[in-house]
Amino acid sequence: MAKRRSRDLVPKEVNAIAVCFLNEDSASPAGILVRRFKRIHPMARVGAVLWSDGGHDRQLPVLQEADFVASTLTEAAREALSDIPPSPVASLRKIHIRARRLRTRVAAASTEPEM
Repeated sequence: MAKRRSRDLVPKEVNAIAVCFLNEDSASPAGILVRRFKRIHPMARVGAVLWSDGGHDRQLPVLQEADFVASTLTEAAREALSDIPPSPVASLRKIHIRARRLRTRVAAASTEPEM
């Protein structure tokens, strides 16, 4: 999902956002979307729903910035509508890009002896 699209997808006055995926193997993409929505809507509870078939009891993965992780609709609704305040947004890391050293032919030519 493009970043521009995620800004237009959810209204600004939202209280909760649930990102839904079909299984727990999608924890990594779910974490990316949760982080993106947390930064766009810092006052909303944002979580992930990783649907399961209900056949066995399993441990859900931990998503660092998610306010909740659920596997059923009931759990997701209970967590999204709870009175617990949303977790704070992690600060953005600044990425420093090193400037490349440019080697030019002028520098190489200046080291050669003149005739």
